[in-house]
Amino acid sequence: MKQFIEDVRDGSFMEKNYTKLIPLYEMTKIALNAYTFILHREIKDAGKDVVLNAVHPGLISTDLNFHMGTNTINEGARSALKAATLPKGTDVDGKFLWEDGEVRDWIDGDNEYWRLDEFKDKFMELYKQDPKP
Repeated sequence: MKQFIEDVRDGSFMEKNYTKLIPLYEMTKIALNAYTFILHREIKDAGKDVVLNAVHPGLISTDLNFHMGTNTINEGARSALKAATLPKGTDVDGKFLWEDGEVRDWIDGDNEYWRLDEFKDKFMELYKQDPKP
């Protein structure tokens, strides 16, 4: 993360191919997920009885992606709602919940929507036309 921040500051991050879609957005999502798991460990080490998970709402149709997302805001809320209503003592703790509410491996798991070349190409075409959605 430190190297990425330095590369953003000096302008070399695009040349280093950190990502093919939205470099800063993707890196902030990675940092947020990592921080969530750090907090989870700290909470558990402190003996707190709190359920804490990272949640992915799916590709939501918003101004940020020129409304090319496949899910509505209400559909995106499903995984957060599931996470918020998990009972104490659940095994789903310190996990990453996908848009369908299922647990996924956020590091080595299937993150197929970022690899959709058709979406990436359409997004970049629109972004070049209007970089400030």
